Amino acid sequence: MYEKYSLSLERRLGGQLTFVTTVISIIGLFICYISNPESITQVTIFIGFGLIILWGNYFNDFSEKNNIFLTLKGIFFRDGMYLGKKIYLDWDDVGKINPSIDRSTTLGSNNSFKIKTGIIIIQKKGEDKKYTIKYSHLGGRYVVNHTGFFNAARASDLIKSLRDATSSEERKKIFGESTGTPIERYKHRQQSIPFEFRVMYHCKNCDILMCYDKRVDISEIVCHSCHHNDLVKS
Repeated sequence: MYEKYSLSLERRLGGQLTFVTTVISIIGLFICYISNPESITQVTIFIGFGLIILWGNYFNDFSEKNNIFLTLKGIFFRDGMYLGKKIYLDWDDVGKINPSIDRSTTLGSNNSFKIKTGIIIIQKKGEDKKYTIKYSHLGGRYVVNHTGFFNAARASDLIKSLRDATSSEERKKIFGESTGTPIERYKHRQQSIPFEFRVMYHCKNCDILMCYDKRVDISEIVCHSCHHNDLVKS
């Protein structure tokens, strides 16, 4: 299944938020125990119930098994919005890829809070069956171990490019151009910039906000994610 030349798209932000929320919850529980030990049982039950839901959602949505895996031969993905099965399609079997769409979930008593979930729909050649990929409701996905960022629209275009490629060499080139900067290299660059010279630029091409060195003219900087020079100050 796993190949040397491949690319995996993960829902990194969701996993990070899960871990941060868990740490904050544990700290809050500790503070509650110190300040009001009489209520610790009720608070523990409340927080514990919330964490069960949170981690259940993590394993359903954000774990590695839900990554989109692109190889020289085809694509692996999970079909469906919830608890779908794993699907593999050869590139020759990938048919129409519908433009990415957003499904909105409205929350709150006044329907004031909306969560948008990016959806990608893939059809297999010769079949009416359409597969639905629950792509992301936190903006997009990252390339595993890299800074390459893809919202649903860019991911749809990437899948189309790999489907339409006429050779393995062409797909290797697409992979090489899509991964972005390795995370460790990006962290090293970021840490080498003195705090007072750090600036956040938004890339209009891949729609991501990242840290750069403001001592370097913006016209000379390329995005860490897509390597395009299409940055604006946030």
